[in-house]
Amino acid sequence: MIRIDQERLEIKEFVLDSNLNLISNALTMVSAFGGFLYYLIGLFYYTGKIELFIFIAATVMFTTLILFRVLGFKSIAKQKQYIKNLNSLYEETI
Repeated sequence: MIRIDQERLEIKEFVLDSNLNLISNALTMVSAFGGFLYYLIGLFYYTGKIELFIFIAATVMFTTLILFRVLGFKSIAKQKQYIKNLNSLYEETI
């Protein structure tokens, strides 16, 4: 019975870890796309094709995106640490 519970815990750990990896990859792709758009807006601003207020608004949105990305990766790292601690927690309760 204990072995079955241990196997279930390992499966749950794997599923949680893979979900966190998917979330991390999606966050990276959204951030990369946002960076590319910011680069294009900056390029258009410096060539004189868009006005200053659009560039300022894009800068504020991009810095907010970077802030959310940093906070997201910190929380993902914390969740991975909790997942790794699940096994030791299970062994302590036996």
